[in-house]
Order: sequence, then C-alpha cells, then structure tokens
Amino acid sequence: MVAIVKKLQFFGEVGLVIHLPRTSTVTARKKCLFLELTQADFRQFCLVAPEVLEAFRDKLEDYQIPLKYLIQNEVLQDFLLKYMLEEKSAENLQFWIPAKDFRQSDNKDPDAIRTEATEIVEKFIKEGSDGQVNINGATRKDILTAMKGQINRDVFQKAEEEVLALMTRDTWGRFKGKKLFQSCLSKMTSTPNYKPKEHKPEAPKKPVIVDPGF
Repeated sequence: MVAIVKKLQFFGEVGLVIHLPRTSTVTARKKCLFLELTQADFRQFCLVAPEVLEAFRDKLEDYQIPLKYLIQNEVLQDFLLKYMLEEKSAENLQFWIPAKDFRQSDNKDPDAIRTEATEIVEKFIKEGSDGQVNINGATRKDILTAMKGQINRDVFQKAEEEVLALMTRDTWGRFKGKKLFQSCLSKMTSTPNYKPKEHKPEAPKKPVIVDPGF
C-alpha cells in the first residue's frame, strides 16, 4: 500500500501531467462518489491557467517516480539518451528500447521474429559487438541458446530488466542532478509538446486505498 486517500483528496494526477503507464491500483473500501477530470480537459484548462501545470510539474520531482515508469515516456527517452551519449553508456538505452518494442510487438510471423531478434543479438548481445550491453553471463548464454531454436517474444526480457536496473542504479541519479533533467521535465509537461502514444495497459502493481471518510 502506498497511500490512503481521504475525503476531498485526489489521486491519479501524474497521469494528467505526463503520459505514463499507470503505477498503482485504486481500491474503494466502501461506496464513494468520484469526480473525474480527463487528461484532455486538464490540458485545455492549462491553456488558460498555465500556473496550474507549473505547480504539478514542481510536484513531479517530489514524487520520486521510478525510472521504470518514466522511461516509457518518449520525451524522457530522448533526453536521457542525449545524456548517456555524453556519459558513454548509450548502448544500455539503445538496447532497452528495441528489446522492449520487440517483446510488446503483436507480429507473430516466425521469420519476422527471428529477423528482429537476430538484429538485436548481433548489435547488443554477442561478445565483442559494437553495442554490447553489460548483462549477466548466464543471461547472455540463455539468449544465445534460445536463438538456436524457436524464438519467443520474451527472449530479451531478463536482459531488459538487468539493463534497466543498471541504468536506475548508475545513470538515473546523475541525470536527475543535471540541468538537462529540468529541461526534460519542462518538455514532458508542456502542453504544445505533449503527444500521447497509445500503450497497452499494464497489470496493477501497488494498491491505493480510498477512504471516503463519511
């Protein structure tokens, strides 16, 4: 449980400001009356009251949203990649994005799956490859072994998790201390630059309990 929401409080505000998969599930303890503010209406409201968006933007840093959620946002991907290119660790993000896209693809054609997987392996997984990522030796071996048989869409999932953990542990903290991160937040939350991309709903992770208080 991450929070208990009382009468006249609100939840879900992060989803109004930036486009992310939802990070929690809300469960009502008893009958409640909710007022809903859609993202589209919120964006229209911010055009006439931009100070509201500024206030929400300032709160984003306080929320300490994990990288595993923020990295789903394409604007953040662009800024983070720019920083990682300077840091000489760009291969991690350059692998994570196509590996995630590969896993989430609906294309079930075996030839297409093998072609896509082979490109990722050749560029990021094989020892000595130009963009070789730092993953566990057993994980690398499992991927190379899997490539010899029928390939599943989740073949890179363990490597994805390891690379994301590495970015979270080593890169994310340094990036958040840079002015580039502030520029990233501004662009992520700016109305003109906000172009949401369709994404598949994710399974609920952390429950939020709503207590109506009456």
